[in-house]
Amino acid sequence: MKFIKHQRGFAVLITALLLCLAGIAFTTNMAFSQLIDNQIAGNYYRNREAFLNAESGINLMLSKITASASLLNTLPISYHPAGASYSVSVERINKNSVALSAVGMSQDGTAQREIHLQINHELTYNIPLAALSVNGKLHLNDDVVINDGCEGVNASLCKSPGNIAKYQLVTHPSNETQATAECTGHSLAQNVFASNLLHGDNFLTVGEQKSVIDEYGFATLETVNWPENRTAAMQFHGLEVTEDVSPSSLFESTFGVSESDAMFALQSANDVAMIDMNDGDVTNCLTRLTEVDEAVSTIYIEGDCDLMRDDLYALDAEKTQRVSIGSVDNPKLLLIKGGHFVSEAKTDVVIFGMVYFLPGSGELFDENGNVIVDPDTEQVMQAREQSVDLGNLSVNGAVLSEYNCSYSGSDNAEASLNAAPLSVRYDKTVLNKLYQNRGSLAVSAGYRVVAGSWKDFK
Repeated sequence: MKFIKHQRGFAVLITALLLCLAGIAFTTNMAFSQLIDNQIAGNYYRNREAFLNAESGINLMLSKITASASLLNTLPISYHPAGASYSVSVERINKNSVALSAVGMSQDGTAQREIHLQINHELTYNIPLAALSVNGKLHLNDDVVINDGCEGVNASLCKSPGNIAKYQLVTHPSNETQATAECTGHSLAQNVFASNLLHGDNFLTVGEQKSVIDEYGFATLETVNWPENRTAAMQFHGLEVTEDVSPSSLFESTFGVSESDAMFALQSANDVAMIDMNDGDVTNCLTRLTEVDEAVSTIYIEGDCDLMRDDLYALDAEKTQRVSIGSVDNPKLLLIKGGHFVSEAKTDVVIFGMVYFLPGSGELFDENGNVIVDPDTEQVMQAREQSVDLGNLSVNGAVLSEYNCSYSGSDNAEASLNAAPLSVRYDKTVLNKLYQNRGSLAVSAGYRVVAGSWKDFK
């Protein structure tokens, strides 16, 4: 009986030991499982931390691109702020696209994540403010089409407000000029055009007096000056832009340099197509324009530019084909000095870019029609040309004129019948592309993410 009691005690002891071992094993397993869970949670946290740091780097670089357009001119770049847990690099893919790569680290340095993204950048330049800008007076008949980029509606109704011009018209009508059928001379410092030609009253008239209320509530008269676009003006063939001098003409407001300096630079530039229509060559201007290399963005023309199409489309009896000078991707800057565009009926020539009319010099005549000779030098005296015909021209972009008098259309019915009226549509996309191709300095930048380019792996 005593032996049986000893056996039962031993069995209880063994059972208790086994239960203790099972408890220890279970507790150890639970502790190990908890450790694994903690490691998994820690890894997730550190990877998430590294990912957020990498994402912060991408977002920071995108904000820098938006804030400073000049950043895109310094690629490739790498950026690692002091104390930050990320580094970012930006490389150019092509002319309009860049690739961003960011590496983020966790705070303890044990986790690392990478993010890759591609964007198409969009640069904005100090392009002309209006479809038509003139340093003088205007005389436009009701056949002229001036579109401010929204098909004739105001800014509030425009379906694409990003393309609307800031002003419908920029002009300086106070310039004195000889009285002609097109311009009334210095006795009437105002523009003359049909009431239905332009929509709204958002005009910029340089030289006029405007009442301005100051911070103290007092009204003062201020003279409207040319817009100051100098700080990021178009780089004009190596000329330095003087930023501390207010522009005194439309040309200086547009390019940031004087007209005389610009003309000298054009003569020696190797990236300008020169067309001299006064050289006696029978080849018409349209033929020469179509022969300009696509990569050349600046064309300088002296004399009248005829847009006759006979020698280009001699077999096309109806002449219904359309000819384009420049394109959306390769717009042109046409500077025409001492001349205008001459066209024939049914000629359909569209210019993508910017056309700038510059006055030339001509012989000075007396009231009897005889040339005036300088008695000292015995040279025929020259006078600055006063007026230019803007007609026979269709432009997607902007038209500018430095003449004291610019007109399109005539009160003469016969003359109007043989001439096509001016047609210009303001196009920011074309103008920004032109300035970009010419190596101008951008004033702001935006971007669009390339679809499918975002990834967080190599």
